[in-house]
Amino acid sequence: MIKKLLGVIFLIMVSNVQAASWNNWEVFQVMTIIIEGAEDGSWYNIRVKPTPTSTGCADPGYMVLDASTTKGQSILSTLIAADATGRKFHILTDGCDGVRPRLKGIWTLN
Repeated sequence: MIKKLLGVIFLIMVSNVQAASWNNWEVFQVMTIIIEGAEDGSWYNIRVKPTPTSTGCADPGYMVLDASTTKGQSILSTLIAADATGRKFHILTDGCDGVRPRLKGIWTLN
């Protein structure tokens, strides 16, 4: 029973790791940040250069960021700081929101 439970936990962990992608470790810069949605919504469309190639989404030109969470707000702040300072970064996408990739993480570079 314990082996089966550990096996299921392992499969869940592996499937979560495979669902998110660091986009082949490409290096990006901010091109555009668009704020959309109602007053109570905090959705941002982010465009970076170059266009991500490994998202698996139909329209990788813009990524969707949900900034209603603390993590989303941190990612947005980091993107704005990277844009202001000219820093480059890696991005973590996790699936598609409609036809656009969902932005779930950022890793800034020197």
